[in-house]
Amino acid sequence: MSENVIEKIETVVFELPVKRIHELSGARMKSRTLLLIRILTQEGLEGIGEVTLPGGPWWTGDTILGARYIIEHYFIPRLIGKDPFRIHYLMEQLDRVAYNNNPAKAGVEMALFDLKAKALQVPLYELLGGLYHEQIPITWALGSSNVQEEIEEALTKLGDGFCRRFKIKMGFLDPADDVKRVKQLCKELGGKADLLIDLNASWDESTAIRYLPGLIDAGVNLVEQPLERDNLLGLARVASRINAPIILDESSCTLPDVKNITQVGANVVLSLKLMKTGGIVQCQRMAEIARLWHLKCYGGSFLESSIGAAANIHFGASLPGLAYGAEWVGPGLLADEIVVRKIGYQAHHVKVPGGHGLGVEIDEDKLKYYKNKSNN
Repeated sequence: MSENVIEKIETVVFELPVKRIHELSGARMKSRTLLLIRILTQEGLEGIGEVTLPGGPWWTGDTILGARYIIEHYFIPRLIGKDPFRIHYLMEQLDRVAYNNNPAKAGVEMALFDLKAKALQVPLYELLGGLYHEQIPITWALGSSNVQEEIEEALTKLGDGFCRRFKIKMGFLDPADDVKRVKQLCKELGGKADLLIDLNASWDESTAIRYLPGLIDAGVNLVEQPLERDNLLGLARVASRINAPIILDESSCTLPDVKNITQVGANVVLSLKLMKTGGIVQCQRMAEIARLWHLKCYGGSFLESSIGAAANIHFGASLPGLAYGAEWVGPGLLADEIVVRKIGYQAHHVKVPGGHGLGVEIDEDKLKYYKNKSNN
């Protein structure tokens, strides 16, 4: 056991501005409220992590302030005085004191991994099996009820060489209006980019069967979570009616979820997200089940800042089965951050951050400023 034990854990809520409002079926994000976790040892080592949610509790049931309360009142007492290198052991201890609360667990685990990699003076991906991808193809998320603004945004991203795939968020408009909007985007972007639509479980089966074939004919080539998260049989029936894979996101949050998905036999792809599953280790386990069952994977996002995005990128860079790339583009939506250098994007890809650990450094002045903005 290392003598370098955990001495202190700090949590800071902060709020960051966004470049534009981002609309989803369950939220309208005008800013991003996040939770920073700092784990410090007796010898002065520090690891940082982040809790990020998609605009509130509608998706996971969690809140930022709730995650902070769980960490401060339940997790910290279990972690103080412990060896921070025993990550699997420590995460099992957290599972014993709190059921679910996966975003809070993911943020703590992120900080533990960052601390250990820094102590060993290696990039985080070296603790996860080593570098498999030097860079990862990226998807940009479009989410606005103003289709002309979306078209202009997409054409700008294409012109800048940012990406070749766009995710179009749906579910915040009436289905007929939503379909009309997406078809207009398909007309403008068809042949220039791949198009993925994400309904965030907002349609029922009859609506999906009615509209999805026409959207695919218009140019959509990937569909994410059209139905409720627990309706796997309905999702399988929809998958059998359309000529495009279905990405399962809300339906693939736990290891039992993935086990159930393997029994469905549909043309599906697993969306892997650190926040929803409880961290990197759980995502690795889900990816291994997917590999054994010949399921492809996609790197999903809660639109993290550069802290959370870096953790996702290190995870993805070590993962062989990331067939559909990833949407780790949260830093691109933010107007400012609390880090010294933001994540870098170039030529349709995101590059793995350099340096030790996550490769991210906190700008203390900006943290102080945006902490004040959150009134916490």
